[in-house]
Amino acid sequence: MTRKAVGAGAEARAAAAPSVPPVGLVPRPEEGREGGGGRENLPPPLRPPSPRSSRFPASLHVVPLRKWTRRWRRRQRRWRQRWPQEPEAGARPVPPSLLPAQQTAASPCLQSPARRLPGFPPSFPAASSSFLGAVVAAVPRLHAPGPPPPPPPPPAPPPPAAAAAALPAAGRGSSNMLTRVKSAVANFMGGIMAGGSGLEHGGGCAGGGAGSDLPLRFPYGRPEFLGLSQDEVECSADHIARPILILKETKRLPWTTGYAEVINAGKSTHNEDQASCEVLSVKKKPGVITSTPNRNSSAKRRSSLPNGEGLQLKENSDTDGISFHYWSLFDGHAGSGAAVVASRLLQHHIVEQLQDIIDILKNSAVLPPTCLGEEPENTPANSRTLTRAASLRGGVGAPGSPSTPPTRFFTEKKIPHECLVIGAIESAFKEMDLQIERERSTYNISGGCTALVVVCLLGKLYVANAGDSRAIIVRNGEIIPMSSEFTPETERQRLQYLAFMQPHLLGNEFTHLEFPRRVQRKELGKKMLYRDFNMTGWAYKTIEDDDLKFPLIYGEGKKARVMATIGVTRGLGDHDLKVHDSNIYIKPFLSSAPEVRVYDLTQYEHGADDVLILATDGLWDVLVNEEVAEAITQFLPNCDPDDPHRYTLAAQDLVMRARGVLKDRGWRISNDRLGSGDDISVYVIPLIHGNKLS
Repeated sequence: MTRKAVGAGAEARAAAAPSVPPVGLVPRPEEGREGGGGRENLPPPLRPPSPRSSRFPASLHVVPLRKWTRRWRRRQRRWRQRWPQEPEAGARPVPPSLLPAQQTAASPCLQSPARRLPGFPPSFPAASSSFLGAVVAAVPRLHAPGPPPPPPPPPAPPPPAAAAAALPAAGRGSSNMLTRVKSAVANFMGGIMAGGSGLEHGGGCAGGGAGSDLPLRFPYGRPEFLGLSQDEVECSADHIARPILILKETKRLPWTTGYAEVINAGKSTHNEDQASCEVLSVKKKPGVITSTPNRNSSAKRRSSLPNGEGLQLKENSDTDGISFHYWSLFDGHAGSGAAVVASRLLQHHIVEQLQDIIDILKNSAVLPPTCLGEEPENTPANSRTLTRAASLRGGVGAPGSPSTPPTRFFTEKKIPHECLVIGAIESAFKEMDLQIERERSTYNISGGCTALVVVCLLGKLYVANAGDSRAIIVRNGEIIPMSSEFTPETERQRLQYLAFMQPHLLGNEFTHLEFPRRVQRKELGKKMLYRDFNMTGWAYKTIEDDDLKFPLIYGEGKKARVMATIGVTRGLGDHDLKVHDSNIYIKPFLSSAPEVRVYDLTQYEHGADDVLILATDGLWDVLVNEEVAEAITQFLPNCDPDDPHRYTLAAQDLVMRARGVLKDRGWRISNDRLGSGDDISVYVIPLIHGNKLS
């Protein structure tokens, strides 16, 4: 057979395959996209090898063409098996996590256990795959098989002005695909942010009691002392402009306290911070002591606000009671329900706990009795304890002696009065958390919150903190920390010890040990650095199968999470919080117990520039204590000491420094650092008013 016959037969066989384009007509990936002629539904073409020299005719390249055809068809079959479903034309991509179960199960690349992402626990592939699925769904299915769509109608000839702009249309395919990917990622992440998950605190899955069909315990709103109308509340929820809200009237807060706040940059729909400031009066509880707040007695203490639910309490002039000042900040996460409830009710739990000890607190010269109800002793503290020998000798204090307390055969601890106040605050936090747990089946109380509370009682400041908010005192330029942050890193040993004692809380998916990084299966039998609950340093241990589980505490700094879910370890609420896609509850590892520190106002003579600063983590994420103190010491001396707005302006200045200015690259603060995108709430409390208490 001659070479000419061979070439003719090859050309005939090549023409008999209609689904295979000729060699010279294989389009590039960026060609043929503008018209939508169906080429975006084809797999990426495999170019046949080009002839090495023009001396050889095209008929000699029939064998490479056949190989290319077979490879092209094999790739079609593979993509047909991998992507069995085609999205509707023009349909908006939907993350697989939002699809029905039968649709999600049809994507083997999202559900196969072999495709779990490295560095995530076994329960996390669904969450990670949902994000990847959103990206995959957004990308035009260039490689999906199927019949090509009908050709579009011929476009009208463009005008001369648009003709030049239409020239580079052939190269827009890759840019269009990239734009779709970016849009899908932005929409997916925006949905997470707008859902109020509280990513700074690691919002996780909440299920169970907090149903959306239940009524709210209290309606959402901003602090009552701001005096905002509903329209003003809606206008303040601008995630782009982020206006700073301050007090309209300084008389609404005691001690001319300054307050300012700003909403987040889009992390959640609402500002999940809540605040409360009041003057409360405590009276002795009549009748039987109960463990729940007395609604009747608290209703008598309320001032006549329009809605009848106001919490601004009048200072009682009755000598039988004790008045105290109350400031609080609550940073909500995974919803604002718990923060709103705590801002309305926690102060009443504190009042309830103080009612039992009001008589003891009023008599500071006598130590508290061991059993409530015993007559206070007027004897010095060192004569309160009696030995058995003294009682047998019939001396002073022996049974039968007149005006003597009952005999005690053991020594007793000397409990100061401030410890009773600390215990009352701690008990109030516990009761508040229990009330949220009880009422979550009746009301929609979403998420949880941190709590930072200040009580000024009998000349002392009691600062109680449960979470990552912070309080500092700036006195004569000196910084006095008044709280500690409770994060997975600071409470590592407590969390590890709890997991060690109760391993069932880990659900057989986590390990309580800490390693410098994730342990890989290939490292079984090797020795790696680790740290247990009883260790502050590091040591080596032989890696076992249990060490391959996801660590209880993962990450460092602000990215540290408990069970890869939440970034705070103390607070209120979170009773429905679970590890994603599992039934492992995280609440057993979270504590509602606050740390309480005491500052005696009567021990110092404070000036007009000495202040107590309370702020949520939105401020402290970008500013350290020294920067905040420097800002205060620079701002207050430049204000008129008699100006009642000076502390409000100081709070506004701190919020502005942490928020920054909106630029092309987002919110920026000094030195072009990234500003805070979280909710920010700040109190500036002048301590000069404490001089009147001494």
